[in-house]
Amino acid sequence: MAPALVEVAFDGHLHYKPPANRKKVAIVGFAPTSMMMAPFADHDWEIWGINEIYLELPRIDRLFELHEHKYLTRKERNPYHLQWLRQATIPIYTYQKFKDISASVPFPWMDMVKAFQTKYFTNTIAWMIAFAVTQGFEKIALYGIDMSRSEEYRDQRPSCEYFIGVARGMGIDVFVPEESSLLRSAFLYGKEEQKRVEMDAKLHAHKDELVAKRTNIVNSVEELRMKQHQVEGSIASLDYVIKEFMPVDDF
Repeated sequence: MAPALVEVAFDGHLHYKPPANRKKVAIVGFAPTSMMMAPFADHDWEIWGINEIYLELPRIDRLFELHEHKYLTRKERNPYHLQWLRQATIPIYTYQKFKDISASVPFPWMDMVKAFQTKYFTNTIAWMIAFAVTQGFEKIALYGIDMSRSEEYRDQRPSCEYFIGVARGMGIDVFVPEESSLLRSAFLYGKEEQKRVEMDAKLHAHKDELVAKRTNIVNSVEELRMKQHQVEGSIASLDYVIKEFMPVDDF
């Protein structure tokens, strides 16, 4: 049984909930492998995005910007990000209510922790999946969410996959496209152990071959650099002789 719907104050007065006919939500991240596969043209779907993804998408219904205000203007971010947030007319779920962002909605952090009896939220997508469950969506689709980089895999991906499992265990249809790295394993543990061993050996052999090639290239470069220095030294010696001992024409 899903937790009770969490009502979130919007603009200090209203309570924002998905339209009654919307039972499906697409959560969209920045991974190009599947980001644009989301059902933007199908208005039976809500489209949820994160951070500055509105720059990439043709439609977005809710934005989740869960960082403290000071991070909204960091130099590596879009310099107009804060301006866009201030002018937004869709719900912007934020770290807390920001006075300068009229559409900001304080994200119900502790409601999520209480509803799911865990603090295992290590990324925005995990919070969004949990929130979608409490909002009563019957289908959740994840697009543009790979988390295949090493730091994401180590710190963020397990939490995201955990909440996918929680949602599925509650009877919610959670779709993950084949292009995503989520819920993927190269081999079935135990059953395909021999295949894993063989592939591991091939990959390491190929890596060893490439490392050897790199070493040869580095050595060749170093040898050429030494020859370059020798030639430059000879040129410098000749320049000295020319300047010191060769007569200078006086006409």
